[in-house]
Amino acid sequence: MLVEKSFGEKIQNINYIDRVGAYGLILNEENKVAVVKTKKGYFLLGGRVENEETHEECIKRECSEEVGMDVVVKNFICKGGKYDYIDSI
Repeated sequence: MLVEKSFGEKIQNINYIDRVGAYGLILNEENKVAVVKTKKGYFLLGGRVENEETHEECIKRECSEEVGMDVVVKNFICKGGKYDYIDSI
């Protein structure tokens, strides 16, 4: 069963730009999840899907770029969306 969820509130009369990303739940032998630590917090490995790459290709590329790790993508778990709005002056 595919889980699909949207987060945030869509504001009327705002044109949103799609930013497609793919992220991996990468587990080690002790079932600990691999994350990247940044100034903003901890995040799953992954990022923006570039050009015509697949979600799987994106996860493989991002893992290689972020932590130098080659990964095998096994299962698609869920799909999510988030409405983000930044008011630029």
